[in-house]
Amino acid sequence: MQLSEARDENTSYQGTRSNFDTKTHKLRWENTLWMDAHEFILGADTLKDSVETSSYAGESRKNHAVFAQGLFDFNPLSLQTNLRVDDNQVYGDKVTGGLALGYAINPEHTLRGSYGTAFRAPTFNDLYWPGSGNLDLAPETSHTTEIGLRGQYPTFFWDVAVYEAQYKNLINWAPLPSGLWAPQNIDRARIRGIEFSLVLRSPTGC
Repeated sequence: MQLSEARDENTSYQGTRSNFDTKTHKLRWENTLWMDAHEFILGADTLKDSVETSSYAGESRKNHAVFAQGLFDFNPLSLQTNLRVDDNQVYGDKVTGGLALGYAINPEHTLRGSYGTAFRAPTFNDLYWPGSGNLDLAPETSHTTEIGLRGQYPTFFWDVAVYEAQYKNLINWAPLPSGLWAPQNIDRARIRGIEFSLVLRSPTGC
């Protein structure tokens, strides 16, 4: 079980002095179970955000969630599934999840693919930042598809992947005519890309 607290205190001088202080409390429980070569993760978390500003009375919101994840090894095939249910005090119930498959072509190379959905509520910075906050923001939702190939060797490994993410109500900060930056929802957005990574590592015993 984990308990954490984060604080962020800011002072803005855009015309007049404004204070903007946020606080986040998070409690998380997670349990891992094993069955042969398979792994199961069950958990829950609760999050409370609060904000105090010079422009608004203190605001707060809570988010409760439960989640589960399964990691299955059917060598040469591997499977990962996950499911999360959020109960947000402001935006209601949201269900997200994902599925990932991997196939070991040989001991060094693995072909993989995944699909997942996501939900992101506007942060208190998005909503209440002095001079720029947007109280009309809607939560952001997305789904992402990715296909990749990984190579692993004694002294290095590499990974290359192509992906496409489609968003609804994407939360994006952009400049206003006044020069200030402010968040807005983009009704529909699509992002495509290619990622490549290379990691070097010392041989065992060095």
